[in-house]
Amino acid sequence: MSHSCYCNIIFDSCHGEMWGLYIKQCIELMKEKTGTGIKQKRIEKVLNVFNDGSKRQLLTEELYIQWIDILVNVGLLKKAEETGCESVKNYCTSVKLWKKRLLLAVQTGKLEDDILKLFNSAKKVVNEKT
Repeated sequence: MSHSCYCNIIFDSCHGEMWGLYIKQCIELMKEKTGTGIKQKRIEKVLNVFNDGSKRQLLTEELYIQWIDILVNVGLLKKAEETGCESVKNYCTSVKLWKKRLLLAVQTGKLEDDILKLFNSAKKVVNEKT
């Protein structure tokens, strides 16, 4: 079965568990040692798959964390911040995602006041929802 055919089946199924398995397989391929050109294409593929999963609201908390980590590792910090913001909108009570978002704010050199505001927002939302 061709890759594009497989992708169409995955896209059409819109099943969260299947999507998660597909993303994990793409990540494994990305991690394999290959030439620079192939590696770059695999990174782009993984990022596109995450974007599609996000649009279809199929990403779990763990997948969001992996996505943010990959974005940071490839130097897409602004996209990582946007993804962190999106993740806590979708999983507002997730301590893991708020923690990831706060760590990213620190890593990217956000102002202390901004980090404190973000922390207070996290604390408020998590306390209200739990």
